[in-house]
Amino acid sequence: MPIEIVLSMANSDTEWEKIGGSEPYWGVLTTEEYKRKNLTPASRQEFFNSGEEYVKQIFEIISSYIDRDFNPSLGIDFGCGVGRIAIPLSKRCKQVIGVDVSPSMVAEAKRNCVLFNITNIDFVDDLSKIKQKVDFINTVLVLQHIETNRGTNIIEDFVEKLTPSGIACIQVPYSIERSPIKSVLKSIVDKSSLAQKMYNIMMKKDVNAPIIMMNDYDITRILKLLAKKNINKIFILTEKYDKNSRVFNASLFIKK
Repeated sequence: MPIEIVLSMANSDTEWEKIGGSEPYWGVLTTEEYKRKNLTPASRQEFFNSGEEYVKQIFEIISSYIDRDFNPSLGIDFGCGVGRIAIPLSKRCKQVIGVDVSPSMVAEAKRNCVLFNITNIDFVDDLSKIKQKVDFINTVLVLQHIETNRGTNIIEDFVEKLTPSGIACIQVPYSIERSPIKSVLKSIVDKSSLAQKMYNIMMKKDVNAPIIMMNDYDITRILKLLAKKNINKIFILTEKYDKNSRVFNASLFIKK
């Protein structure tokens, strides 16, 4: 089933499950080598190595700029997908909770836990099902697929979930360059599932082909939200511009 990262959709959860059932690895890292037909033991290992490197990097940043002695007990990987981040995170936390709305993604993540002999990760399909406070929350390559008002509310929920002195690493795109035509198409497709079907027909795709949501966030709005929640220790890391995707990302490290 063809999948394209072009526009945003109103029902991102439904679209994400379609992707989870068809291309779970490619849905996380959209390069050809992670499509089912191309996935090999070597590329699969490379996929998980990238998660290991990411977790290593964010903990080095936390140690250098936020809390040298940070040693989380309970962590959350929000939008855990197939476990690319949750699995290496489980080596840094006593317990990890992976959150993902896609049953297919979670099923694959559970299989990967068995494969890597990981026993300290639990999974839920909604953040609201986690009742306890947590020491660490991570989300990367996730909020961009969620409508911005909903995503901003999720960031607020992150703050509420943190223990005193808890830390969150939140990646968001703050700008996405689009052609005028794609900007117009996005505004139309955002409002109508019928428009999505028409777009797929126009592009000679399966009428129900999922489209991964891509949204950029207002950083000022997020910073205002954090200020109102008395979060005053924030480290922002802007990432190298990707000329292919034309997305500008930033990672916000916050300490409660």
